[in-house]
Amino acid sequence: MSSLAPHFERTTVFRQMTPPILSMVIGNDKYLSDKYTNLNGAVADANHFESYLRGLGTTIIDIISLRNASRWDILNGFRSLQNNYPNWKEDAAIIVFYAGHGARTAKPKEWVDWETSTGEVEMLCPSDIGMLDGPSVVEGIYDRTISALLNQLAAAMGPNITLIMDCCCSGGITRGDSDSDIYVPRGIEDPPPASPKSDQDIFSSDSRGAAADGSLGKLYQSHVLLAACGQEENAYEDPKTNRGYFTTHLLSILEDVDAGSLTYTSLVHKLSLATKLQTPRCEGHGVTWRLFNNHLSGSDWSFILTRRDDRNMFILDAGIAQGITVGSRLSAHSTNIIGFKSEGEFEVKSVTMLSSTLEVISPQPPVQLPDLLYSRLVYTSGSQIKVYCRKRRWLEFTFPPQVRNESGILVVDDPWSCDLELVVSHGKVSFRPRHELVTPHLEKKVRYEVDVNDSDTVRNVVCSSRVFYYHLTRPVLGEFPHARIELKELDYVASAEVAATEEPPLMPTGDNLLRNEPATIVVDEEAVYGMTIANQSDYRLYPFVFYFDPTKLTIGE
Repeated sequence: MSSLAPHFERTTVFRQMTPPILSMVIGNDKYLSDKYTNLNGAVADANHFESYLRGLGTTIIDIISLRNASRWDILNGFRSLQNNYPNWKEDAAIIVFYAGHGARTAKPKEWVDWETSTGEVEMLCPSDIGMLDGPSVVEGIYDRTISALLNQLAAAMGPNITLIMDCCCSGGITRGDSDSDIYVPRGIEDPPPASPKSDQDIFSSDSRGAAADGSLGKLYQSHVLLAACGQEENAYEDPKTNRGYFTTHLLSILEDVDAGSLTYTSLVHKLSLATKLQTPRCEGHGVTWRLFNNHLSGSDWSFILTRRDDRNMFILDAGIAQGITVGSRLSAHSTNIIGFKSEGEFEVKSVTMLSSTLEVISPQPPVQLPDLLYSRLVYTSGSQIKVYCRKRRWLEFTFPPQVRNESGILVVDDPWSCDLELVVSHGKVSFRPRHELVTPHLEKKVRYEVDVNDSDTVRNVVCSSRVFYYHLTRPVLGEFPHARIELKELDYVASAEVAATEEPPLMPTGDNLLRNEPATIVVDEEAVYGMTIANQSDYRLYPFVFYFDPTKLTIGE
């Protein structure tokens, strides 16, 4: 750990920062059906993770320890977490860890309330999967079921839930490169088919429902998912060490870094540097929370990932597309948690569309900074927004010289010269855009008011407006002359190939409404419009369409 990281005693700080822990730790090596291969590292991973939890120095409410667990064992463990610890509601950090096989199978057509992009459902595999249970076969535990269980658990105990999955769920276990050939995938092919009524008693009691795209541990606001790999990747274990590739790297980081200084996003950033064979992912409403803790401040969008490359240069994961300009300055932070002190300062030396090269201004020598850190913009070069307010003294109090200089804000003397006018009336501040590109298309003011004493929010609105105008007016780099965009009205066109009982397809008709630049379009509220992108180049193009809303000064996809 870098000497510039916050200095504190690991156990003491973690005890102060982390709520009491309630956990279920599952490791499955042995699979009873001859159809499926055993693993050698899942139990060891579970043992190591459980040992890590017990060594944290915080209160352990209970750890439900399951090894080579059956389907009934795992479902009963979830019920126990939900029902047996009511005195710890809203206080406990609940952690569910699973290492073992995962799989996919076709989604039953009856599960209309569980949508998936592939037509398949994911599952974790209990040790008795594929075995006879009376007249039926033991199935996996599906993402649909886990989703319902986590929703119920969050309702009973609070949403501070972390689900850690070291398994893969790709349907075909492929081994396509030399690196992966020496590892064993944690997934099975040809699991038992999903029966339409599987776990219906659990699912029907989930009052929040489960529609939307399926994923193992389907995400509402109930939990944060840490997964070993992407949905189309495999999770592996190393036969030389008999340990899971993901869990090994996860625990290596957790045992080396103060968990109180980690958020879920910063943990995954560190994992992504360490794990080259598979891509860990983190999903959920609370990805910016501190690790295992939703009670203290976490991260926010202003922290930008920064890495030291092989040339000893620092590269910012943001560029022209994010509003970064040459000459801007950023503060350097060893963690992305709000409130931790700055460890140095960068200046932007060059920018590309999605990244920027930074030069260390302080401290010197720059080798003291860690290889992975976070940067926050403190001074914007080149990009300015001109603001005006009749209450000049209030404006200068809200935006003192240092704030104006750092944020690219220029105060002007009349409303006709400004991009944004701030109107103070009856204790409220409203915002009136006056930029020449948007004034003809908008109402007199943005439909949003702020308390006149809420300086932070007023500043955020103005700074966000500067970003809006920056993107609205910046020139497009790297245009594609062989790509053409057309916007036309659509109409139903009858065809001999379309049966009389079917609705005819919508087809483009009339002129291209974007033939002039800029184009002014008078929208017919009754019409349907469609955009066509004709690609006559040798490149694959991936279009992104953004809507600049001048009435709200927002950019939407």
